[in-house]
Amino acid sequence: MLPMTSNRRPFGLIDALKRKSKNRELAPFLVSLFGAGFLFSVSYLFGSRAEEARLLLGFALIPNLYLLTKNVISPKEGTLGIMAVLYCTQFLIVPGLFQAAVGYFPFYNMSYSDHSLIGAAFIILLFSLSFTLFYVFPFAKRRKSEDTVEALNSGRLLFIFGAFLVLGLAIFALLRPATFLTRIGDNSYDDLSPATLLEMALGRVSGFQVLALSLILLIRARAFDAKVVCWLLASVGAAIFMLLNFPLNVTRFLLFGWLIALGFLWVNSKKAAVKGVFCLLLVVGTCSVFPLISNLSRGGLDAELLNPAAYLTTSGDVDGFQSSANIFEMVESNGAGLGKHLLSAVLFFVPRSVWPDKSFPTGVEAARFRGYNFTNISAPLPSELYSDFGLIGVVIGAAFFGFGFQWVEHWLEESNKGEFGPRRLVVGTMAGFTIILFRGPILGIIGPVAVAIGTAVLVYRVISYRKRIRGRRRMSPTALVESNASLMKSRIGHG
Repeated sequence: MLPMTSNRRPFGLIDALKRKSKNRELAPFLVSLFGAGFLFSVSYLFGSRAEEARLLLGFALIPNLYLLTKNVISPKEGTLGIMAVLYCTQFLIVPGLFQAAVGYFPFYNMSYSDHSLIGAAFIILLFSLSFTLFYVFPFAKRRKSEDTVEALNSGRLLFIFGAFLVLGLAIFALLRPATFLTRIGDNSYDDLSPATLLEMALGRVSGFQVLALSLILLIRARAFDAKVVCWLLASVGAAIFMLLNFPLNVTRFLLFGWLIALGFLWVNSKKAAVKGVFCLLLVVGTCSVFPLISNLSRGGLDAELLNPAAYLTTSGDVDGFQSSANIFEMVESNGAGLGKHLLSAVLFFVPRSVWPDKSFPTGVEAARFRGYNFTNISAPLPSELYSDFGLIGVVIGAAFFGFGFQWVEHWLEESNKGEFGPRRLVVGTMAGFTIILFRGPILGIIGPVAVAIGTAVLVYRVISYRKRIRGRRRMSPTALVESNASLMKSRIGHG
């Protein structure tokens, strides 16, 4: 008997992951188990210390890798979830695994007790589980308007473009060119007032908005002469952006945040291949471009940090797990802040002279608690929540961010398809700043982030409007019900 043959063509790994809904649910789970087990095993190449803490970090990798894989192969956006997970894995958990195995951490080669490392790892695990659960849980969706779509008002867009152009140049002249063009290693912002720092943030945001709005015009241009004009505007926007966001003058997280937001405007982020390549580039860039820019902006070149293994175990850029251990010890010694850090972050614009009891950033307080001379330290979001409200704050805070990110991404999905949606400007800006928001400390970065996202929301409200779909009349609720019922009957009859 001849073997049976099949006409079905063979399919590759990506096709297998995307072919059926069962595969879409099973594949992320298998990838997360394999990835977490692999990285946990690799940590033994660095050492064998702190096994209990590393085991907890390994378990924390599972929900993060599950969410990352699920979002990459999903036909939906999922950008905010991807950015959150990339921080937790690439900057927090994986470096923590390797550093705990070595037994020494980046700042001052400090070591910690197993109790402190287990406590910090448990906080990260709890945050990862709660965030993932509330991000993927299928909450009820809002109904989308059937007779209108969201559109852009080009005249308003040009007006806003000109307004930000004038505002950015005015701030550049007011604060002097050296403020924006001096290398960050030769600049000191410690003595600047909150008002001046806010003006600088507004200037940098203006540069970004000029470039982003010019790109929106370019994306929408159809006629040849319109494209020529839009290319000229985009060239002006790029020049203004570089003037106000000179790469060696801004922090790497701010620079990469702008680039991610701009890429979100330009690239179709629903495609699995695009999302996969983006994740790969960010992982590779973290261990290559990040240390290179860090060295150049500070006027030196440490060749050792260009080695990925050395970078992940010795660089202060990936101090998240060490900072988590510092914060855990500080809370055990001094107690939780009971909302002090969060309230100070919400009221970041209030000067310390008016509010003498205003708290310092959580990373700064934890660094002082451990006796650091250098206090520009991160405070990962899980530990930031723990410092104010303990473990219950970690669970509730993670749930808030998980549900909030899901809601924003669904809000983006509601916008019309085919035409550029104004909402992409808001969500793109949020995606660009997700990593720095999760890295913290919130009080230290809330000013630029609030200005950037608030400005994006304002621009969205000004340039967008609802327009009726041609040929579609507004139906009364009764007529809509009758129409749906007749449609259902016709489908049943054909079945």
